[in-house]
Parts: sequence; structure tokens; C-alpha cells
Amino acid sequence: MKIVTLFLLFAGFCGSQVCIAAEILLLDSKKKVAELLELDSKALLLRSGQDEARCEIEEVDQLGSPTSFKKTPLLFLADGSVIAVSKVEVNSGRLTAWGVWGETALPTSRVAGFLLHEPDTTAALDQALRNIQEGLPPQRRKLSDVAMLNTGDQVEGVLSKLDAKSLTILSHGVKISQPLSSVRLLSLRQTRRPLVKQSQAPKVGYVGLTDGSYFPVAKIEWSDGVATFETPSGFRLSALPSQIAVIQQTQSVTYLSDVLPWSGNKHRPAISLPRKYRRDLNVNGGKLRVGRQLYQKGLGVAPLTSLVYGLRGEYKEFRTQIALDTTAGKRGGAIFVVTVDGEEKFRSDVIRGGDAPRDVVVDITGGNKLTLTVTFADGGESGDIANWLNARVF
Repeated sequence: MKIVTLFLLFAGFCGSQVCIAAEILLLDSKKKVAELLELDSKALLLRSGQDEARCEIEEVDQLGSPTSFKKTPLLFLADGSVIAVSKVEVNSGRLTAWGVWGETALPTSRVAGFLLHEPDTTAALDQALRNIQEGLPPQRRKLSDVAMLNTGDQVEGVLSKLDAKSLTILSHGVKISQPLSSVRLLSLRQTRRPLVKQSQAPKVGYVGLTDGSYFPVAKIEWSDGVATFETPSGFRLSALPSQIAVIQQTQSVTYLSDVLPWSGNKHRPAISLPRKYRRDLNVNGGKLRVGRQLYQKGLGVAPLTSLVYGLRGEYKEFRTQIALDTTAGKRGGAIFVVTVDGEEKFRSDVIRGGDAPRDVVVDITGGNKLTLTVTFADGGESGDIANWLNARVF
């Protein structure tokens, strides 16, 4: 069974709004090119040519493709959401944010941080995103909110206020204010409270917008031509169908990056120190990228790594794309192997840096144990930054 995807082809009109025809891959491996007219938590209304039809969201594997961030500031929530905003304010423990999707507010306890100015390089951007999502290590106190300045200096304490011009941090009873233009990012370790376990998938799925926003979705409402999304943290934002870049549902699909493997990470390096696998990041901690395409879901591993997942006979098919990360450049060569209950079901040719992602579909009907292994092909481990992109079972 071969997965075939099509790319954005034409535009139509949804009332007064332009609708983009997007690639749609269904769970039965059928493909469609259709315009998204409406959606809610249970179904999509699609138009292909002159025909309109409702499609249950649990029948869809993926609609569209994620896009890269178009601008800063970026707002990071404790539930994993990354939201492009035009303005943010924090006062008295409450955040208010504005964007193309409107205005919304929530307690700062549900905020992980902010990226206020985008770094010049992809590597620096990945490091900044990691500092926010994993928490920027404070130099003095364990649970400090930390503002990193453009100079590399840090200001630690508790975020007191943030507006269009400056931010104020309370440190040892003293208010320290900094011009917002001098602050690169802000990591909230003191005020944030994780609301969703890393191994817990959202109820509906993941949605990405054309501005690069990407977030888990607990609920979707449709009214007057606009979809309103609610994330697990309670953040609400609205979008027109033409502003939706990707939908990845989790009602009937399980992304392996949303669950923990049975046996954890088994990395047996030939020379280097062991490296932990990463969920929704490459093994070095950067975003998953191949060519110019950004991937929001997947597993990043080093060669000689095996990950074992329990299936309990509940799934029929495993799907993924395999590739070396863009950061590998033209270096490296790796072989990807899929095993079910000890029986090898798939072995790739040598995948090299710069190769396009390759589709993999494996029948796992009745299987109890899925093992994903990457070995190096030649040249040792140099440049072998291996990605299982959008690895999922259903």
C-alpha cells in the first residue's frame, strides 16, 4: 500500500472567503484534493469540484502540511501550543494576547514563555525554542522566571508585568524593568503549571495555521464561517478555513511521540556518548526539518537506536516517513528497520543526507510489539540525525 499526497493546486470561494484546495490523506489510503468549507470536533465539510460532502474527522489521516513560523512574537503555552501573536500583555498574573485570530486571555500559570525576537540562524532559533519549552536554566534560583536579553545576560525572578514597551521582573523584592526591544525570550518556570502530560494526546488532534501557529486541540466549534479552537489549557482562537494549514487528528490515530515506548531508549553508540531520542524534535533538540519542510510530529533518534512500543493487538497499520534531518547536510547514511513481534516487516535502503522523505506503510494487524530501529550504513555516526516523521498507528 503506497501513500500518495498531492500539493496545493487551486483556490475557490467559501462565501466571501477564499478557500484553498489542500492535500488530504484518508486512513484507507485514498487521497483527495478538496477545499475545506467547515469543520467541528467531529467532521469536515469538503468541496471537490462542484461536489460537497461531509467527512468524519476520524476517517482523515492528515489534511495539508505544517508551515514554518512567519514572524515573532511567539507565545508558548504549557500544553505545547505555539501561537503567533501581534501583541501580548501580562498584568496581575493574567495574560492577554492578540493575533489574526482575535483576542484571548488566560492565567500566566498556563504560559510556558515568549519568543520576542527571532534569532538570525535556524540553529539559534531551535535553541531559543528549546530554552522556552524545556525551561531556560536559571543561574541562581531553581524556579525563577528567566528573561534572556539580546546581550546573552539573564534577569531572574517572577514576571510581574509585560506590555508593548517593557517587562518587569520582581527579583528579591526589587522590580527590574527592561525595554522589550532588549529581550530575546522569556521562560516562565516560576509561574507555569504543566496541565497536560507529555505522553497525553489531545482529544481532537493538532491544528496548524498559515502563520506558523501549531497547537493541540481539545474542542472545535463552527459559527458564521469561522472555526474556534480550544486548546487543553483553555486558550481559544478563531480562524477562517483559508487560514488552516494542517489538521492531524488523534481520535482514531495515535502518534508515537504522544506515548512512551515500552523499553524507553536503547542507543548503543559505536563511538559517541549515548543520546536520548526526542519526541517531536530531532535528536539534537531542533525542530524536525527535511529540505524546507517543517514537521511538527515525529521521533528524532541517533543511529543504533531501538524504540519498542506496545500495540496490544489494537492497531492495523503503522505509517511514517523516514529521512535524515536537514541539519545533517549531505553527510551520513542510515538504515531504518521496522519489526513486529520479532519479525522484520520493513528495511530501507540507505537513506542519506539530502534525500527526500520516503513513505513507509507497515501492516501491524494483531501485533503486540512494534520495534523501530535505526542503524548506520557507512561512515560511522557522523551526520546521522535520523527522523521518523509523523510516526503513527491506527
